[in-house]
Amino acid sequence: MKKVDLSVVFPAYNVEKYIINSVHSVLKQRGLNFEVIIVDDGSTDGTLNLVKSAFKDNSKVKIIHQNNKGSGEARNTGLKYALGKWIFFMDPDDIIANDMFEKIGVLLKSQSQEFDFMLFGSQTRNFHDDSIVNQKFNYNSPKLIKTDEIVEFINSFKEKDTNLFYSVWTKIIKKEFIIKNNFLFTKHKTSQDAIFSIKLYDRANSILFVPEEFYYYFAKREGSAQTRNNPNKINNEIVVVNETRKMFINKGIKNDAFLSYFIMLVVKSEISQMNKENYSTFHKIFREKKSKEILKYVKFKKLTLRYKIFYFTSMNSFISYLLSGLIKN
Repeated sequence: MKKVDLSVVFPAYNVEKYIINSVHSVLKQRGLNFEVIIVDDGSTDGTLNLVKSAFKDNSKVKIIHQNNKGSGEARNTGLKYALGKWIFFMDPDDIIANDMFEKIGVLLKSQSQEFDFMLFGSQTRNFHDDSIVNQKFNYNSPKLIKTDEIVEFINSFKEKDTNLFYSVWTKIIKKEFIIKNNFLFTKHKTSQDAIFSIKLYDRANSILFVPEEFYYYFAKREGSAQTRNNPNKINNEIVVVNETRKMFINKGIKNDAFLSYFIMLVVKSEISQMNKENYSTFHKIFREKKSKEILKYVKFKKLTLRYKIFYFTSMNSFISYLLSGLIKN
């Protein structure tokens, strides 16, 4: 049996409208010997039957079913069954560039030095209006980031690099690195990929950075974990803020602008989901000590005018509620 270079893991929950297109974007790839692992996480729509029917004759595709445990646990299950030397965690509603694996195959063969994970860019596409946001990079060609360069590399992250930094789908990770460090996704309903990514940066000895937009992320899909109305999501995001800050302190990283911008993105996201029905819940959360504490980490001078306004409005849940209508519109 030919050795598997790459395992592509999809956590799938109620994504019957998107999963086939996502998997097909992988199956058309060339340049690597890969497998696809779809973990159905207790879907209540037709996701499981659809993928079984569509890929029943494809030897590259494994389909696993489990009771609903969340996308993090579904990724953990996929990792358990993965045979590849490298692991790539995709979301089931996104796609990848047609030549991604071909280019990555060349890079893997050309690198004489080992690295723990590969980091690459993404293109953000809006589900509703097809608008595209491209990524800007600090490097023009692939660069191996060595142990003594990782702090400087993370310090170079700009405010708009949150997807690059936190998203698990901007990384191809050596399975041996994951196993050696006992990395697993947490059981949080949201933000487990960000927590996982922080662990990668904390333990990595070297990173291969590739300044190309290999991944196409579709934002604002209805029903996704990020758009679903969930007043308790901020508790998971507070964990991400605290874990990021802890890692920055441990490694001597001084990127205050990046952390401040991410905190204000969290605030903006929470404000945008406020409405008449859930106002009382958000009001309670905004008054909690831990919600106020993360704002202490914001370096106000580092913020743009727009986010300075969000900073002040977040101090008052009623003003935030009034602002939420403007954000949505």
